[in-house]
Amino acid sequence: TLGRGLLIGLLAGFLLLPRPASWLAWIPALLYGLVQVGDLLDGYLARATGTATEWGERLDIEFDALGLLMAAGLAVHWGTVTTWFLTVGVSRYAYRLGLWWVLRRGGALHPLPPSGMRRPIAGVMMIFASVLLWPIVPPAAARAAAWVISTPFLIGFLRDYLVVAGTLSPQSPRYLRARASVKRLAKEGAPPLLRALVLLGWFLAALQATTGAGWTQPARSLTLLTAIPVVLLALGVAGRLAALAAMILSAASMVFVGALPSLLLVMTMSLALLLTGTGRWSLWRGDSWLVDWRPGGPR
Repeated sequence: TLGRGLLIGLLAGFLLLPRPASWLAWIPALLYGLVQVGDLLDGYLARATGTATEWGERLDIEFDALGLLMAAGLAVHWGTVTTWFLTVGVSRYAYRLGLWWVLRRGGALHPLPPSGMRRPIAGVMMIFASVLLWPIVPPAAARAAAWVISTPFLIGFLRDYLVVAGTLSPQSPRYLRARASVKRLAKEGAPPLLRALVLLGWFLAALQATTGAGWTQPARSLTLLTAIPVVLLALGVAGRLAALAAMILSAASMVFVGALPSLLLVMTMSLALLLTGTGRWSLWRGDSWLVDWRPGGPR
């Protein structure tokens, strides 16, 4: 965990520099990628050896927040995303500042209820922030995807703050009804529509790849290869793994051919399905445990 902190310190230095040229441009992405690997390893070792502590968990959370702040700052500094994305980087610090203000005014803090989506959304956000540091990522694609993943991330922080500050009661009937409705929509109602949109986006992209001019051979091959995860998504088979594959392949296609609307549709809808799962009318959802599983702990 302390090694992760050192890597984040090295990453912070790039905030004072223009984007490096040639292969040096990959160094920030490599540093933050190693921070992510360390995040998996320290938790895995602690749980596998039975040495997990509250202090270790708190330190881990603080380095997660600091690393996300540095990655978001670099992505904005280099123009990959626009300035509003800094709200993602400062979200935890704004949350802590808000709680400090509640205490300063003599208020009381309330327990934070458990959430099945808090960790998955945060995990996807950190992976996405890592990808933003890749020098080959098209800014148009990055900005579209940023809206998809940042919206539930920021709403989650706002909800948590309102609950802990006592403004919102998680036991109130109105809150429970609203939470159940949102969960039902996200888990069952929206995914079939998202799957249909992924299929539509890929069909339009494949049509352009086979009949349109200006497509390089790598872009054409990657787009046609995306058919495999897209079909799995349409059928609802291993949806989270298929969504990840479709997202990566469509983003890779845009590196060669640009941020086409059809490819953007595939990428952003796949990103949404990575969070929600494929929902109703799915043939096999056996990979759902990946969202909640913590390496070193029980599946």
